Amino acid sequence: MSSVIAAMISRFPAWFDLTMEHPLGQAPPAIPCQWQNQGMESPEKLTGQILAILSDGVARAASSLAAQSEADESVVRAALGALEDAGLPLLRDGSDRLYLERSFIALDAQTIRDALEALGRKARVEVAGIIDSTNTALLRRARDSASPRSPDELHIVVAEMQTAGRGRQGRTWSTQAGSSLAVSFSRLLLRGIDELAGLSLMCGLAVRDALTRHAVEALLKWPNDLLWQGRKLGGILIEVHPIAAGQSVVVIGVGLNVAADPVRSAALALPGTGGLIATDLEAAGALAPVNRNRLIADLADTLSERIDQFLHSGFGPYREDWNAQHAYRDLAVEMIDRGNVVHQGVARGVDAQGRLCLEAGENTLTVIAGDVTLRVRK
Repeated sequence: MSSVIAAMISRFPAWFDLTMEHPLGQAPPAIPCQWQNQGMESPEKLTGQILAILSDGVARAASSLAAQSEADESVVRAALGALEDAGLPLLRDGSDRLYLERSFIALDAQTIRDALEALGRKARVEVAGIIDSTNTALLRRARDSASPRSPDELHIVVAEMQTAGRGRQGRTWSTQAGSSLAVSFSRLLLRGIDELAGLSLMCGLAVRDALTRHAVEALLKWPNDLLWQGRKLGGILIEVHPIAAGQSVVVIGVGLNVAADPVRSAALALPGTGGLIATDLEAAGALAPVNRNRLIADLADTLSERIDQFLHSGFGPYREDWNAQHAYRDLAVEMIDRGNVVHQGVARGVDAQGRLCLEAGENTLTVIAGDVTLRVRK
């Protein structure tokens, strides 16, 4: 006997409500608006420039940052305040010069484009220092018909920090400069929403494909967390914006813990993830420091390839690929809905539609609900 758990989320079926649960606790406050109208055309761009300058760990005065970014010092100071309000741990030396404790390879749009070109790909790339949400930014562009305009066009937005990053079930997802990656990809698909079942799991395979290029062998937790040795590396959030009959813009948000972070390390158990402990790509074997620009290009490459496969054949032919990387396959699990255990059983992989098959006694439950969290039974 089999049955289907068919709880629905507000707009889309479960396979669009993927897990990008917040690894660090609550997100920082939204970007203060008082500095955004001080003659600065692009606050996201300026904060990105400031973080790129500071990424080498060298202490600099605000006046030096203003000169290097070609911006007014008062605007730079306001932007620095916004970065600190968002959680950036800026340090000051005895001369009140600013620096970051940990150096990192800065995000750079041209470096990403060059890496994409080496892979035979092209994309529109935007880099922000601080932004509300990379997914939200691309959804705004889709709603304004600004991007993408053709099925071959890929649009990428990446940020060092988010103030309103979003994940499954309304959870927040924030990032820390240098030690995390928050990147979103958008693409126009000549498909309606009802034709996209299983796409999210294909995207999970794509992210795993990209991580293997960086010596990280991740497993997948349904619907779309990425784990390494039972610990959480990150996750994916897919959102779809219908634009016409048979046409949709899909926005794929990828959040990854890249390097050790003191805030994340202090949070041993993650809220809402059944006690999963956070880990990062460097701990999982990636060469340190991780070149996030190259990783973004690899993600764009593998996502494009897996989406093309999906458009040609659907998810069904790749079902066993996903099941082979299923972290909880054949394990006793609990389905948690709003904090309550609603089902217990043994996870038996996913079906051709990307639905989780849960063996519960003599019954097999086919789970398609978005408002469910999967936990290994203790």
